[in-house]
Amino acid sequence: MATTFSSLRCRTDALRERVLGASGLGAFQPKLATRLELAVVSGDLARSSCSDRRHGQAKARLRQATNAFARYVRKLDSRKARGTLDAAMRYDLRQAGEAIVADVQLLRAHLVCPGDAAR
Repeated sequence: MATTFSSLRCRTDALRERVLGASGLGAFQPKLATRLELAVVSGDLARSSCSDRRHGQAKARLRQATNAFARYVRKLDSRKARGTLDAAMRYDLRQAGEAIVADVQLLRAHLVCPGDAAR
């Protein structure tokens, strides 16, 4: 399956809902949710730029989304998170974030504007 802006948005929204609905995250919940929200905004701006035929700006926005997801993963890898959060939950949330990072990087590497904006 090819990575699209729509699939990334859907998966990010699902992950954000998981984070917001998780009861064991404590103080990490708003921090993780904020990073995911930044990734959503960057992805939406990338899609908009791509539809406007601004290929370079779309790739830059996808890089920002990648960075937001990377910060999300790093937060889950922090010493405090390792000592505070349930290991299974932290692992699941981390794996979901890493999978999305890989797909954002793949989309950025093979971005074709404006065609990809419609998908």
